[in-house]
Amino acid sequence: MIKSKKLVSMIDRPTPDTLKRSDLYRFEKNERTTLFSEKEFKEIIASITPFDLVAYGELEPLYVSVCDWLKIDREQLLITAGSDQGIKAVYETFISQDDEIINYSPNYAMFSVYAKMFGAVEIVKNYNENFLIDIDELITSISEKTRMVVISNPGHNGVTIAEDDILRVLEHTKNTNTIVLVDEAYVDFSHVNMLGYINNYDHLLVVRTMSKAFGIASVRVGFLLACEELIAELYRVKPVHEIDGVAAKIAKYLVENQSIKFKFVVDVNEGKQVLQERLAAMGMEVIPSDTNFMYFKLNHNVDPKQVVEQLMDKKIFIKSPINVSPFSQYLRTTVGDAEQMQYFCTELEHIIKSMN
Repeated sequence: MIKSKKLVSMIDRPTPDTLKRSDLYRFEKNERTTLFSEKEFKEIIASITPFDLVAYGELEPLYVSVCDWLKIDREQLLITAGSDQGIKAVYETFISQDDEIINYSPNYAMFSVYAKMFGAVEIVKNYNENFLIDIDELITSISEKTRMVVISNPGHNGVTIAEDDILRVLEHTKNTNTIVLVDEAYVDFSHVNMLGYINNYDHLLVVRTMSKAFGIASVRVGFLLACEELIAELYRVKPVHEIDGVAAKIAKYLVENQSIKFKFVVDVNEGKQVLQERLAAMGMEVIPSDTNFMYFKLNHNVDPKQVVEQLMDKKIFIKSPINVSPFSQYLRTTVGDAEQMQYFCTELEHIIKSMN
């Protein structure tokens, strides 16, 4: 039997997801939980031509649209097949075996997968008891050995880190040969972004995705944003075609019709308000969120695993407790619109009452 490389053999990945999810309430993966309107969908599909299926994708129109939207130069952008391929490109380009990576848990799983794949030494830190990153502690722990610091903002705690705190990290790492990677997957639900600093710091990399607020998780479109010199290095490892032509057409349409995204963000914010009010009325602790998901803590006498299982029986899927401090007692749900969140809270309330 032919075996994989040693580093690859040490990676454990989840089993294939064979669940048919189209008839479920999909509150477990932070996707868009509502569908595009019929008008929006028809217009998106109408942007695709028979030529787009038979020819290699023409990506330059998307590059132009994204640069116009973000007000950046073409040389400061690399489009990627989802943020995960962008993150992989960062590892391929800059991370060598035994390089030190600082990451936080929970976070997007691919940061850790690629650390193992490329033989990096991953230092995984926990959020503090207030569900926040201790910026002072982070800065103190960065040394000449630290090749990359991963900061998701907002993070998988749902909380936005202040711009000034990220700037402190950037200033501290100016002379340590350390990349500061800021993952802005949920930036459209927040009020802080670091895009304006890519010309000020030649070690800043911003990662974004169209899977969250734009709502096209299936299409796989992401962006790497950095100074011209960093993007030039990342360009060396890109595939022949960064994404496929159909994905480029769909992404271009949504970039040029941002009202669709803005309406979805409003819907999510209204859903968050419903969720926060109703969960609090049930006596639950809720962590405020700047994303499209929210953590909440059940009452002490309720088994969270049983709640998750009973919700599944009703075709409602949420995230089970994560065995990482301080999240181990909390459930997480993706936030849909107000109507979906009212339904979710009503079903959750029925389940909890039946267990008491």
